[in-house]
Amino acid sequence: MLEKIEILDTEKMVEEFESMTKDAENVQNQTLKKILEENGSSEYLQNLGLNSRTDPESFKACVPLVTVMSSTCLFVRKMELLVMSST
Repeated sequence: MLEKIEILDTEKMVEEFESMTKDAENVQNQTLKKILEENGSSEYLQNLGLNSRTDPESFKACVPLVTVMSSTCLFVRKMELLVMSST
């Protein structure tokens, strides 16, 4: 039997992509909200102190933002301690 082949509408795909990238912050917030709603009772989120709250604001308040700089500083400090303890 012949299978029906779906023809991709590249113009529509480009429009959707452009729409999502123009409003990236909103798309990211909606994605975070969906993830939190689906996983609000997970052990990981409970251990962060969310207590079953699934709103992005609570998540952002309970989960510290990690930056490259803070990660680099932590790594350098750990390496310094390692070097100091081995001498």
